[in-house]
Amino acid sequence: MYYETMTARARKPAVTAIVLALLAVLFVTTAQSRADGGDVVVSSAAAQTAADVAERDAQILALREQLAFVQQATLMSEARADDQAAMISELEGTALLGGGPLVERQMDEWRVGYYLGGGRNLAAFENTILPCESGTQPDPFAAISRTDDWGRAQINRRTWAPRFAELTGRQFEDWILDPMLNGYMAGIVENEHFGGLNAWTCWRRR
Repeated sequence: MYYETMTARARKPAVTAIVLALLAVLFVTTAQSRADGGDVVVSSAAAQTAADVAERDAQILALREQLAFVQQATLMSEARADDQAAMISELEGTALLGGGPLVERQMDEWRVGYYLGGGRNLAAFENTILPCESGTQPDPFAAISRTDDWGRAQINRRTWAPRFAELTGRQFEDWILDPMLNGYMAGIVENEHFGGLNAWTCWRRR
């Protein structure tokens, strides 16, 4: 009995040490687990933050590109308006105030309308889109003599009369001989139907 009691007492410190060791291991394991979990949380948060930053940067870049586009469009619009104003002012100071034959003044008016309608390639328009009623393509300047009226491009009335009325609020038949409005429609046609213009437009000797 005495031996067993002493043996039990002798074992008690050993058991206690083992228990303490196990508790220490458990504590360390728990602490490590928590630390690892914390690292995962921190890592996840960092990844989310990086993704947010990347998305924000992409949005900023897109907005900057849009701003640059708008600024460029504004500059082009202002330049176009300045060009048109200068052109109109020049024409008003020369041909449109009586300088030159009637046909030349009306040609100038047609050109003003053409540019105001958005036309951008007058040379191509004059040299390519020139079918007359005869089916030929004469030079527009040679085709028009001083005995002719303005003789500018006549838009096919069946095709473009509704569009003309929509854009100008006027009836095509009432304004068909107005050179500036005909030029305006020619510019519109060039933008909306370029490549097929000679189906709808005719330089006519009247």
